[in-house]
Amino acid sequence: MVLIGRFSLMQVVPINQFFLNFIFFIWCMNPSCQYLMHTFTNYHSFQITLKRLFVIFSVLSIVTPSYGQDDQLPLFIKDSLDDYINRGLKEWNIPGLAIAIVQKDEVIFMNGYGVTSYESPKNVDENTLFQIGSVTKSFTATTAAILHSEKTLSLKDKVKKWLPYFSLKDPCLSEEVNILDFLSHRTGFESYKGDLVTYFSNYNRKEVVQKMALLDINKSFRDSYGYSNSAYTAVGEVIEAATSSSWENVIREKILAPLEMSNTVMVYDHGKEYTNISFPHTVIDNNVKQLDFTATENIAPAGSMLSSVNDLSHWLITQINDGKYKNKQAIPRQAIRLTRRPFSIQGFNQSEHARTHFYQYGLGFFIRDINGALTYQHSGGLTGFSANHIIIPEKELGVVILTNNDTNDFFIDLTNVVVDSFLDLPYNDHSSNSLKLHHEDLINRSSEIDSLNSLATKNRNRYDKEQFLGTYSNDAYGKVSITKESDILQLVLKNQKDITGTLEYIGEDNFLCKFSHYEYGNVVVPFTMGNKTVKSFELLIDNIEGNRYIFIKEEK
Repeated sequence: MVLIGRFSLMQVVPINQFFLNFIFFIWCMNPSCQYLMHTFTNYHSFQITLKRLFVIFSVLSIVTPSYGQDDQLPLFIKDSLDDYINRGLKEWNIPGLAIAIVQKDEVIFMNGYGVTSYESPKNVDENTLFQIGSVTKSFTATTAAILHSEKTLSLKDKVKKWLPYFSLKDPCLSEEVNILDFLSHRTGFESYKGDLVTYFSNYNRKEVVQKMALLDINKSFRDSYGYSNSAYTAVGEVIEAATSSSWENVIREKILAPLEMSNTVMVYDHGKEYTNISFPHTVIDNNVKQLDFTATENIAPAGSMLSSVNDLSHWLITQINDGKYKNKQAIPRQAIRLTRRPFSIQGFNQSEHARTHFYQYGLGFFIRDINGALTYQHSGGLTGFSANHIIIPEKELGVVILTNNDTNDFFIDLTNVVVDSFLDLPYNDHSSNSLKLHHEDLINRSSEIDSLNSLATKNRNRYDKEQFLGTYSNDAYGKVSITKESDILQLVLKNQKDITGTLEYIGEDNFLCKFSHYEYGNVVVPFTMGNKTVKSFELLIDNIEGNRYIFIKEEK
C-alpha cells in the first residue's frame, strides 16, 4: 500500500466496483486481448491485478507534476520554457525564480527555479515566499473596491472624510481629492513624488500621509497620470479608518482567507524566522550580492506583501473567474469589474502595427492591449526583488512571475514571451533584446562615472571645503547635513537610516556624490553660490523618484 501523508492511495483514488466490471467487459470483447485471459484463473484475480495496475499508474500521476491538459499547452510552454528560464537566470544573474500559469480555474504550469539565497542556497519551489512590491497595490485597490461594494465606504468619498488630518499644498484640492483619485494616480503629482522623503525613512504611515501636504503638485488634477506610493499608503489609512481594523487584517479577511492564501505575509517581520523564503539580491559590478530585507512597514499598502506563486495562483484564478474561487463568489463581481475600469490615461499609440495601442490605469492595475487582447497587469520592484502578474480575461489566462533580483528585466521579458505563446504570436526573444539594451546602459553608465571620477581627481584640492559644511533644509524632506570626516565631505540624509554620500568636487560648484546605499547610486550635486558663499544645492536621485529637491543652507 502506497501512503500519501495520512491517507492510503486507495483512499485518494477509490476504485469503483462498477468501473472494474466495465473494464473487464471491454477487455473480454477485445479479440487481441483474449489470448491473455488464461493468465487469470478467475475474475477475482483479474480484479486484483487491475487494482495493482491502477495503483501504479495513479502513483505515477501523483509523483509526476501535472499541469493541466498537456496537449492544450502552447508548444513553447511544453518544449522550451524550462530552457528559456534557466538561460535567463544565468544571463541576468538571478539566483531564483518562481512562475505559475493559470487558465480557467486550474494551474496549468507551476515551478520554481534556482535558489532562495546565494549565501545559503535552498531550491526555490512553488511555496517559496518572495516580496512582491507594488503587486500589493492590486490587493489594496481590490480591498477598497470590496468595501465600496459592501457600502462600508464609497470610492467617491473625500479623503478628508476618513482622514481629517490629510491635506495637500493646494487647499482646494485638499477638500476635493477622493479615494478614487488616489487609487488611479490622478491627483496631479509627478510619478514617485515623495519617495525620497519616505523611502528608508523613520516616518510612520500617518506621517507619510501628512508629508503629502508639503509636496509640489505640478500636473493637472484628474487630467494627468502620476504614480504615487504615498497615495496608496493614504488609502491603507482610509481602509483602517472605515473598518476600525488594520489594513493588514482587512486584506486577510476580505481576500487572503476566502482565497485560501494562507502562506501570504502582509509585512516582513525582521524578528521572525521563515522556513521557505527567498532573500533579496542585487548585482553590483556583475557580481551578485545578497542584501538585508527592507523595512516597508511605513508604506505597506503600497508595496509590502510577500507571497508565493502557489498562493498567487489562487488570486489569478479568482481574477479570471470574476471573483469566484472554487465555485464560490469569494470577491464581489462588482469589485473585480470596478478595478478594471480605466480612470487614468498614460499613453496612446496610433501606429497600425503597434503591439500595444493604449496604456491606462484602473484601480491597482495597468490596462493595455496586447495584439488586440485586453490585459490587466501590475509589477512590483523592491530592494532585491522583482515581480509581475498579468490577467487576460478573454483568454482566461493569468501569469505570475517572482524573482529575487532587483536588477533584471527578465521578469517582464518572461511574462511577454509566455503571453505571446498563448496569443499565438510569432516567437520573440524578449530577453535577448532587453539584455542587449541593459548591457549598453551599463557601459554608458560606467563610462560616465569614469569621466566624473577623472574630474574629481583633477579638482580634488581646488575648493574650500569649509564653506560647504552645515545644515540644509527642504520643506518636504526636512534637514540634511554636510560634515567633514578625515578631510572628506559627507552628505548625511537624516531621515534615512544610515545612508550617507561622499562628496567629491568636480568643478564649477558641482560635486559627485557617491551614496553608501547602492539604490541611491552616484549622482551629480550642483551647488548655488551667491557673494562667494554657499546658498543651496539641488538633489536629484533618479533611482528613487526622479524629482528635484532644493536644499537651502541654514545660517549659523
